[in-house]
Amino acid sequence: MTAAELSHELGARVNYIDRHRPLLIQIQYALFAVGIFFYIASRVQPGVFQQSTWGSLAYEMPAAFWGAVNALGAMVTILGLVKPVNSLMVAFGASMQVMQFGAISTSCIFYNGDYGIGIYAMCLAVLHVKLLYESTRF
Repeated sequence: MTAAELSHELGARVNYIDRHRPLLIQIQYALFAVGIFFYIASRVQPGVFQQSTWGSLAYEMPAAFWGAVNALGAMVTILGLVKPVNSLMVAFGASMQVMQFGAISTSCIFYNGDYGIGIYAMCLAVLHVKLLYESTRF
């Protein structure tokens, strides 16, 4: 193998979204279901979500808002991931998720919430940062 061929092989970009699209769609469906659950639970049983769990920053907004944002961001991302992939919709949905999970993780970790939920939300924020990056890359 020549140096030019090796450089071409190493520099070849793999389309992350096309490669992992089925898994990304399944993750978004799960997040959509969680968002709908949060929304319904907050409407049926007010006061079920506690400030000691989510932190004081997240508690400033109603729980129905967080559930609706989660479900909406996941649905926009799902619609963008369906073939043919619409990168703008994926980027918009992923950016909604990044903002939401970033705010929740910040609230949980730095504003007296549950650290476990903060780490979970942080991991989901990192996943959506990668999805946002990849959707704007191609």
